[in-house]
Amino acid sequence: MKTRFSSIRAQLLINLLIPVVLVLSAVFYLFYHIDKERLYQKNQENRNNILAETKNLIHYYDHSIREHEKDLIGRMENLSYALRERLASQSNLEKVDLFSLSKELGLDTKNEHIYLINKETEIINTTFKKDLGLKFTDFGASMLPHFTDIRLSNKFHEDRFGLETRTGKIKKYSFLPTKDKRYIIELGFYSTQADSYRSLLLKKIRSMGKRYPGVNESYLNLTVKNINSKANSPKHIATAFAKCIKSRKDQTVLIDNPKTKAIEQLEFIFLPVMKSNLYAGYVLELKTDNSEEQKLFQDLLFDFLVIGMIATVLLLTLIVWRTKKIADPIQHLSSQTQMIDANNLNENIQIKGSKEIQELGKNFNSMIHKLKESYDSLEEKVEIRTEELRIQQHILKEKNQEITESIHYAKFIQDALLPSESKIKAILPKSFIYFQPKDIIAGDFYWFAERDESYFLAVADCTGHGVPGAMVSVLCINSLNEAFSKCPEGKTGEILDITRDLVVERLTKESSSLKDGMDISLIKIDFKSQQIEWSGANNPLWIFNENGCAVFTSDKQPIGHSDNKTPFSTHTYSYTESDLFILFSDGYADQFGGPKDKKFKYSTLKDLIQSNIHLPEEDLKSQLQHSFDEWKGNSEQTDDVCLIGFRI
Repeated sequence: MKTRFSSIRAQLLINLLIPVVLVLSAVFYLFYHIDKERLYQKNQENRNNILAETKNLIHYYDHSIREHEKDLIGRMENLSYALRERLASQSNLEKVDLFSLSKELGLDTKNEHIYLINKETEIINTTFKKDLGLKFTDFGASMLPHFTDIRLSNKFHEDRFGLETRTGKIKKYSFLPTKDKRYIIELGFYSTQADSYRSLLLKKIRSMGKRYPGVNESYLNLTVKNINSKANSPKHIATAFAKCIKSRKDQTVLIDNPKTKAIEQLEFIFLPVMKSNLYAGYVLELKTDNSEEQKLFQDLLFDFLVIGMIATVLLLTLIVWRTKKIADPIQHLSSQTQMIDANNLNENIQIKGSKEIQELGKNFNSMIHKLKESYDSLEEKVEIRTEELRIQQHILKEKNQEITESIHYAKFIQDALLPSESKIKAILPKSFIYFQPKDIIAGDFYWFAERDESYFLAVADCTGHGVPGAMVSVLCINSLNEAFSKCPEGKTGEILDITRDLVVERLTKESSSLKDGMDISLIKIDFKSQQIEWSGANNPLWIFNENGCAVFTSDKQPIGHSDNKTPFSTHTYSYTESDLFILFSDGYADQFGGPKDKKFKYSTLKDLIQSNIHLPEEDLKSQLQHSFDEWKGNSEQTDDVCLIGFRI
């Protein structure tokens, strides 16, 4: 009864708990989706605020820098033209003492530098020795046409404050071609005021990551046209940065950070720069992750797990109370029914419990009464039927024994028609016969005959197997014997021609004909000439030696009825003592088995024999039997197997 009680309780638990779990799961998904959308909207709002604030900061920065640049542009232009006049008289600009020229012209040699750039964009002379030999085309191929345009223009050019490559300081640069247009005079002025503007801008932008939740880091890049300042970063980050500059569209990439379980991403946002010849624009970097979303999921999951546990405890309490109320009457009814069995059908159960239980008890008593009547009648019928079955079983056993004995006698007759293995071994001592019928009797057979000093050996496969195959094999053996006696010259092809005619004649009636017959491989051995003759109907001859396997192809026609009947071919071969002759039917190669339940195949059989030709004949036979049984495994044998091998 404990089992039944548990079953009712389990059923109630399933019926109540599953809907509760489904409802809680649906509510959890809904709450999570809503909170996730709120979080997304908040992060988007923070991102937009950062973007708007950055644009304002850039605007003020650009205007402040531009106002400051106005104080420098006139001085830089005057100094550039003065330098051009002084350099016009110099024959080798690489050897000019630019440091002395700087002092003469009143330049601050610590913060104001002169550069001379050749046609290949290389700095060949400078007061800033760290940049000597620097080549601008190393930063990007676009630098060459940019400097070529300046060199050929014969005009003064100035550009925005930008980072100095070696020091990272902010400098303002100007450019003026020499009179012969072979070089460019570049001035680079460092400004503490401009540097303070830039430091303040970057500090303000970096602080946004702390002021706006959801953004871990923020950074601003002033990018040079067609030069990727992220070239030393991971490839996917450098590619996204370059694409942002080129397309002027925002790009987002994932960051592989093993130090955190959160998924981090880096967003590149393109912002335009005030007019500049050298710079492409600003790129704002925002590094974010999904840690807030993960925390949201974990917190919400914890809350719902607590709610689920409370709901489960309440449900279990309700189920225990409910199952007790339902199960007690059923338990009483069950204990009453246990008193009734096949030998005690006269008992009636005592009815207690609810109206439904009482109705169930009445119906059960009525069923027991009818069952007793049926049981009494059934016992008599079972005894009669059992006796009938016993008689039929005895008859079937006798018939089966008669059939089996007849088949075994047929096997005795078939074995009598087959040549003895000892007779063949007397002539061919280095031989073996592997003969394994599918059933008790076979459709395959082997045949042996001798005339003068020639010996004939054949392996044949008749249509079918079992009793039908054996009957055809008897007819074919008799036809083969008769054909042999009618062919005094003993040509193998002529023997098969006569055998075919006899088989067709004996299987043909006036009103109909059977297309049964056999496939055969027939060999004639002449010890005197050390030659063999061979003919085959659908079955080939294999000759193995150390050089491989020679295949004698059979005629593609059976010993039986054929629409395109032609005389059988006779092949000759001069043998050596090392030659191994194999005659066989198709039963071995057609056997299903192996790991994929496929046919063994002729190619596999050929490889198996070739790899074991060094073995004595009986050992080779054992190897063939073992391989066949292993391949067949627990599968049923597909067909009769007959395979003969010998050396002369």
